[in-house]
Amino acid sequence: MNFLKLINSRLLNKKTILNSFKSFQNAQNLSTGSSQLVNFPKFNFIVSKFNDVHIKSDNLSKFMNDVKSDQSIFEEALKKYLEEWKTVILGKYGFKYHHAENNEAVLYKWLPENRPSKIPMFATHQMGVAGVVFRSDKNQILCIKDRLMVKDFWKLPGGAADLGENIQETAVREVFEETGIKSIFRSVIAFRQQHNYPSAHGRSDLYVICRLEPTSFEINKCKDEIKACEWIDLDFLCDYSENNITKTVSKLIKYGKEKGFENIDITPKEMSSPFKGRFYNLFFRSIPDL
Repeated sequence: MNFLKLINSRLLNKKTILNSFKSFQNAQNLSTGSSQLVNFPKFNFIVSKFNDVHIKSDNLSKFMNDVKSDQSIFEEALKKYLEEWKTVILGKYGFKYHHAENNEAVLYKWLPENRPSKIPMFATHQMGVAGVVFRSDKNQILCIKDRLMVKDFWKLPGGAADLGENIQETAVREVFEETGIKSIFRSVIAFRQQHNYPSAHGRSDLYVICRLEPTSFEINKCKDEIKACEWIDLDFLCDYSENNITKTVSKLIKYGKEKGFENIDITPKEMSSPFKGRFYNLFFRSIPDL
């Protein structure tokens, strides 16, 4: 399914938008200025609470196949549609890509020319999650070395979160995939934000570090991704100068073991969302009555 989004100012009233798009919807066939006619599909649309128009067409692919032999047909038809929408659209036309994924692309046009666009960027960050797996009986942390690392140092196993995956699920999954170690999520103990992250396609990177408790101990590393994987002594890592995150997190684990993990743990609590039928995890330091 393809979507084409036209964004207008909130100051434009909903009635004006609906009237304009009803006239557009009724225009089934538009002359291209020659004897050739282009048959446009009928579009369904909705106007949201933000007064933006979402045009939906299930048969857009068929339409594009009909006109791809002559792109001028589509261009001329688009001009005529924009004329139909003159009560909404101001000035020049020109859609911009907002985001794209697989075979779907969302485009937008900010209509008021005398005001800067208020349309939010699609995504500003990617999410990475690591697991600090602490073996309390031997005072060791599970560490890896990536096969393709620029620098050769010990780090925590982890990786990118899948779409719709909870942080705690990502930590357990990534640790198992990279090391073969099974574990249980206990808490979040730190997170890092880094801008201009090299492999994030121009986005910033959020890196959440979770405390995990191992339920298995025999390492079976992923040969495709992992160069080395070992249980490393906690005291060694607390003085480890090659990786600031590994060193800092190790000190947090040591403090938690000595003073109580409740002093470093941030734990999730599931709560109902303002959006009907949805839930979210709120992460916070536990206090009485919460």
